[in-house]
Formats: sequence, structure tokens, C-alpha cells
Amino acid sequence: MPQQELCRVYSLLFRAVCTIALHPADVKITVIRTAEGATFQISANPEDLRNIVGQGGGIARSFTVLISGIGLRAGQHYRLSLERFPETS
Repeated sequence: MPQQELCRVYSLLFRAVCTIALHPADVKITVIRTAEGATFQISANPEDLRNIVGQGGGIARSFTVLISGIGLRAGQHYRLSLERFPETS
């Protein structure tokens, strides 16, 4: 899998998520390579997850469709995973 393609997907996804996040400095995306392609794991402030997921999961689903389409074109299987930062006391 070309590193350049992963970088482009990462950059696109990072910019899109940061645009809708209230705390863009807290957004982190980790790329986990797999045999089939890659998983893009988004970690964000718990307050931002509502915006990233969207009503009824619509925004997250849109991100999934977008990166899946890019992966398909590249002959790879790209997945999306959402995680929230642990709550601090």
C-alpha cells in the first residue's frame, strides 16, 4: 500500500474532523495498517464525539463511505474507528 495514499487519506480525514470539532487540538488520528489496508482510528474530546458522529451516526457514516471509496479505488480496505479520550477526574 503506497504511503502517499495513506497520507492523503489521513490529511483529508484530519482536516474534516478538525473542522467540526469544538476542540480541534484534541483530535488525534492513528493509522493502523492491516493485511487488507488500514484502519483510521479517531480519538477526540468526549464533547466532540457528538459532532463527529452526527445525528443518527450520519457524519461518521459519511466519513466511512468516503474513506472506503478511496480505499476501493486504491485496491485497499480502509476502515474507520472512533474512540473518546478517557474521562479525567
